[in-house]
Amino acid sequence: MINQENFVLVGQGKVAAIVSDGLYAYKIYEPWMPIEHILKEERILKEVKAKTDLNVVDCEWLNDQKMLKMTLIKGKTLAEMMRKEKYQFGIETLIQCQTEVYRYQDLNLEDAFESFRYTITTSSLNDDIKLKALASLSTIKKEYHLCHFDMHLENIMMRAETPVIIDWANAKCGNPVMDIARTYIIMLQYVKRKANIYLRHISRMMNYEVDEVLKAVPLMAALRMLEHDTSPFHEKLHQLINNEHH
Repeated sequence: MINQENFVLVGQGKVAAIVSDGLYAYKIYEPWMPIEHILKEERILKEVKAKTDLNVVDCEWLNDQKMLKMTLIKGKTLAEMMRKEKYQFGIETLIQCQTEVYRYQDLNLEDAFESFRYTITTSSLNDDIKLKALASLSTIKKEYHLCHFDMHLENIMMRAETPVIIDWANAKCGNPVMDIARTYIIMLQYVKRKANIYLRHISRMMNYEVDEVLKAVPLMAALRMLEHDTSPFHEKLHQLINNEHH
């Protein structure tokens, strides 16, 4: 049995806290989080670890204590590096991590197209938003690359000079334009001045037209509406769903 008295809080997310005993990190979930969701996150991490060369943590589900035990990363998030240490290459590092992820295809993960279609059609969103989201989904070419689906500056840890991608709970196989659209939306919410720079740079790196990514924005904005604590951003999400990007 792990002595939780030695735990120190190292991070707090919307659904879980990350604590450490100095040797390992532990992800402790909110009581309402279904066990199936946590076990799915463990399975995703193990699949990515087994099938790719990406820098990801090892993990183990501790059923008796209802938490994930993970490799402890001694470092700072990319967001912290940019904010506190004036790190100049944050956007470039983010894009490097994403393009590395997209090199892998056909892992044993959820089909993003089917998953997003189901989420939208069974959601509480109004019919107009559902129609626009599904229309957006229908324009996206069926490709099955590994996609993180929550890639942003807080989900990349810098261990020395090596980036480590964390929080793989949303990972699926799909078209990278959906993943890029989600990151773009998150950046509009939290680091607006960097969002369009990011969108232009990653589109160029992936040999996409910016419009290819923007076609996926209504879908990903509708999905973002369903998440915790995004209500202050709903007006902007409505604009994105209606293809108002300026």
